[in-house]
Amino acid sequence: MMHIELAPVRHNEPLTVEKSGDALILNGELLDLTGIAEGETVDIDEFDCKWLASAVRREAGQLYLRLVLPHGPEAGDATRYPDPLLLDSDGPVNLPAY
Repeated sequence: MMHIELAPVRHNEPLTVEKSGDALILNGELLDLTGIAEGETVDIDEFDCKWLASAVRREAGQLYLRLVLPHGPEAGDATRYPDPLLLDSDGPVNLPAY
């Protein structure tokens, strides 16, 4: 399972997210998190990903991270103050409206 917090930021490029095991596909680019061991925290600087907004850690077999959530100028409260995502299955991830 992945626990993803979202960090809303005014940005001109929307984001698409797909979960595939312990990896995320962000706007078509792979963010592979499979090498993170139990109890390990990997600093954000170790990843080449503009959408990642925090270190990534694995705790009790689950991954914890924060992603940038881009939004347009007229974003509603659900986008500007999003709930965390708990992902337990693979596939496209529904994000709050851009």
